[in-house]
Amino acid sequence: VTMVTSAVMILVEGQPLPWKDAKKIMANGELFLQKLVAVSPDTVTPKQLKALMPYVRSPVFRPETIVPICLCAAKFCAWVLGMLEAYRWRSGQGHQRLSLLEPRQTLASENPLTMSASALGSELSAS
Repeated sequence: VTMVTSAVMILVEGQPLPWKDAKKIMANGELFLQKLVAVSPDTVTPKQLKALMPYVRSPVFRPETIVPICLCAAKFCAWVLGMLEAYRWRSGQGHQRLSLLEPRQTLASENPLTMSASALGSELSAS
């Protein structure tokens, strides 16, 4: 969970944050949701991309690995991976599939990678 939170903070705040600081940011649900929605593949910087690579290259940084531990963290993990995939497509590297993102055999409606930040926030606030 802390690994996923650190990756989310890289996209939201520009750098990984200690769990204590990340909890403070996430505690203000409305502001945190606004920050999530503001993240776009177009706003990902090379510095953020570099900072995310150790996380996303980890074999445990996969939604299906994290879901038995924490569903919420698994959805955030999918969001991070989805942002990186969208970044690669938008930057013209879409044909170079990230080796860490193996094709999944899920329906589009079940695929957390297709979930927008606002849908993710709605689902989180419902739980």
